[in-house]
Formats: sequence, C-alpha cells, structure tokens
Amino acid sequence: LSPQEFIGKTNEELGFPEELVSDWTRVLGEVFEIGQEKTIEFQFSTPTGLRDYLCRLVPEFAQDGSIEFVAGITRDVTERKQAEEALQRINEELELRVEERTAELLQTNELFLSEIVERRRVEVALRESEEKFRRIFNDAPIGIALARASDTRFVMVNPAFCKLLGCVESELLAALSCKAISYLEDLEKEQPYAEAMFRGESN
Repeated sequence: LSPQEFIGKTNEELGFPEELVSDWTRVLGEVFEIGQEKTIEFQFSTPTGLRDYLCRLVPEFAQDGSIEFVAGITRDVTERKQAEEALQRINEELELRVEERTAELLQTNELFLSEIVERRRVEVALRESEEKFRRIFNDAPIGIALARASDTRFVMVNPAFCKLLGCVESELLAALSCKAISYLEDLEKEQPYAEAMFRGESN
C-alpha cells in the first residue's frame, strides 16, 4: 500500500486481522492512559510471506501536557526473530547434549564407584580369609609347611612344624627344603604323587 492509502483509515479499514486490531487498540489505549511509550510485536502476511514487525507507540504531547497524538514507528524484525529462533534451537540442542553427557558421566561414575566398592569388599574378604588361614596355620597342633614346586624350598612353616624338627622358622626358610629333611626312600615313593599334585591331577 502507498502512504496515501493508509492516511485517514483505521486498522479495521486497512484489513488487519481482528486479533492484531484488538491488541493494537489495547496497547494504544494504555499509551493514552499512562502517557508512556509501549511496544507491540506482531506478524503480518505480505506478498513475500509472513513477516515479523516491532512497533513503538510513542506519545506526543501538546503544550498543555495532554497527549496530542501517538506516533507509531514500525520496523521489520523478521531476520532478527529468525536469528533469535535459530540461536534458541542451538541453545536447546547444546543443553540436550550437556544433559546427555552429564547422564553418561553420572552413569560412568556410578559404575566406577560400584567397582571400587566391590574391589574393597573383595579386598576385605581376602584379608579376612588370609587372617583366618594364618590363625589356623599358626595355631594348628600338627606340623604344616608350604613349599615351592620348583625346588621344594620351604616358604611358610608353622610353630608345630618347627618344634617337630627342632629348628627355628628362619633356619627352615633360609636353607632347608622338603628333600633335605626326607629319607631317600620316602622321596622316591612320594615323587610321583607330588608331581601329579603340582600338575593339579591329584589332591
């Protein structure tokens, strides 16, 4: 429309949508009532498509202080609105990615903490088992000894075993082995059983 087609006509006469006319009339009434500038945003269909507009309604005062008229300053903000909407979508996508990543990290942390708790539980159980074994081993009334399979050297002996041989623990661990304290005939008889036991074929 040309400027001449606008002059002297109301919004209804210019064919503006009823909802836009209602909003415009309401905001315009507020400007006349409070004497302060107001803004209104609206969309309007144009030959190039739907466009976004921002209108400033500015009161102009007469010499007596009354509002003589209201100036409407309207500008096309379609590109700005589109940029704001694009930025909003980007922010929403970023927030979603952050939430997803945070959820993944929380899940990873929970698994990590679960592994730590399980590891500590196993360590405690193992330590208790070792302590129980050591008490039974040391307090046993019969002689018990542990030896390496490779050379039958003693790696652990209990007090009853030391008493049986008349030796102290340090002597047995430092220099003696099963072969050193056994008769040759016994070794020949026990060798096959010992080898089978070390292979896991016999208990």
